[in-house]
Amino acid sequence: MNNISKNIDSGTNKSVTPGAYKIKSIEFFNHIDESFEIQNVVTKLVITESIYSNTLICKISVRDTTNLVEEFPLIGQERVKIKLGQFGDDGSDKEIDLEFYVTEYPLYGRGREKHIQAFSFSGISKHAYVSRFKKISRAVDGLTSDGISNIVSNDLGSGSFVLNNPPISKFKGTINTQTPLDAIEWLRKKTYDDKKAPYYFFQTLNGDVNLSSHTELVEQDVYFDYYSTRDFNYDPNSEEDYLQRKHRILEITSDLKLGKIFQAIDGAYASENFYLDVGNKTFTSTEFSYSGKFIKGEGEEPPARVGLDPANSLGKKSPISSDFLIDNAPINENYQSHHEYVSTNAFAFGEIEKNYNEMKKESGGITKAYVENLESVTHDLKLFGDYELNAGKVIDVNLPRAVEPDIQKDMLKKSDDGYFDKHLSGKYLITSSIHTFENGEYFTQVKVKRDSFTINL
Repeated sequence: MNNISKNIDSGTNKSVTPGAYKIKSIEFFNHIDESFEIQNVVTKLVITESIYSNTLICKISVRDTTNLVEEFPLIGQERVKIKLGQFGDDGSDKEIDLEFYVTEYPLYGRGREKHIQAFSFSGISKHAYVSRFKKISRAVDGLTSDGISNIVSNDLGSGSFVLNNPPISKFKGTINTQTPLDAIEWLRKKTYDDKKAPYYFFQTLNGDVNLSSHTELVEQDVYFDYYSTRDFNYDPNSEEDYLQRKHRILEITSDLKLGKIFQAIDGAYASENFYLDVGNKTFTSTEFSYSGKFIKGEGEEPPARVGLDPANSLGKKSPISSDFLIDNAPINENYQSHHEYVSTNAFAFGEIEKNYNEMKKESGGITKAYVENLESVTHDLKLFGDYELNAGKVIDVNLPRAVEPDIQKDMLKKSDDGYFDKHLSGKYLITSSIHTFENGEYFTQVKVKRDSFTINL
C-alpha cells in the first residue's frame, strides 16, 4: 500500500481531494512481541464501526513476497498497531492510532507466480479480545451505567469510556456468570433515559467506547450536509472544488423499507405487555401506542397506556398515519400485533428496590419501539473518507426530486425549495461506517437510518 495517498500535494502537504490520507505505520507484532512494519505489503485496509457493535473490526489484506507466514511466524496470536494521518485542504493533520488483536486469517492463496502469497486477517479491539477470556459474576445495585462503566474500566482495562447523558434506570440484582461484554449487553438492554429511550454501547474510530442514549443521538447537531448531485461548478484543485467534493454523495443505494407490517410485528407502533407478579399473585398489563401521548389509567400504576413522543426523533413527525385502518382501528391501536410476557416479584428486594424484570415493566414497551422505529428508512452512502464520519453521528442527506429539468425549473420559480425531495431528504443517524483504504484512496461507506418522517401525514 502506498505510504502517501496519490491525492496529497507533496509540495504543500495539502489534500487535492477529500479522502486523501497518509499511512504513518502498520506495525505487526508476533507472539513474542517482535514487530514487523507491513505497510508496504498491505493492499487493502478496512475498519468498521457500528452503534450495534461493542468493538471496532479491522480487516487487512496482504500481498507477501517475504515469506512472512513462516519467518514471522503467524500462529494466530498476533496484534497490529495502525497509525494513519489525514490532511485537510489547509494542510492540517488529523490522526488515528489504533490497536487490534488478530482473531482469524480467513483467506490465503497463491497466484501463478510461485514467490507471491496473499492472505488476509481480521482483528478486534483489545477490550473485546480480553472479554472472551474472562467470566464475571457479581451483584449490581444502582444505575445501570455505573455497572457498565465499572466493567469497562476494571474488567476490560479500557480508559476511554464516554457517557454524556446518564440514564435514570437503576435496579438491584446479580450478573450471572458470563463474559464482561455479555454482561454489559445484559445491562444495556435495561438502560434508558427519562424519555424511556434506549442506549447504544459502541466504539468509534477515535478509540472511545461510548454509551449513548437514543435521545442524545437524535438531538445532536448535524455533523455535515451531503448532496446527491453530479454538478461541478468550480475549477479543479481549487478550495471551492475541494469543499464541493467533500459534500458530495458519490453513490447511494437504498432499502427504503417503509412497509409497516414487519415493524408492527416487532412492536414499533403498538404492543400489549403482560406482567405476572408471583409475589402479589396479580396479573396486569400495559398497552403501548405510538400516539405521542402518555395516558394514565384510573388508579393504575404503571399507566394503562403509554406512548412514544415523535418529537424525540430525527424527523419530528410520526412515521404512521391514523387514516389507514386495520379492523376499523389505526395501526397504533392494534395492540395484539406484538405481545410480551414478563414475570415479576414485588417482594424480591422489599418494597423499594427494583429487580431486572421490574425495569422492563417500567419501560412499558417504549424502549423497544425506539429501536424498531429506527428501521423506518435506510440508505447506504459512499462518501469521501473522513476519520470523523463516525457511527452515532447525524448527517443531513439531500436528495434531488426525480422530475424532468423543465418541470423542475418551473418548481424553482414558484418556491426556493423545489430542488430537493422533502420526504427522503433530511436528518439521518449513521448506524455504521466502513472506512476503506485501497489504491491510495480512502472512502467511507455509511449506513444511515431514520426513525420518523419530516412531512405531516
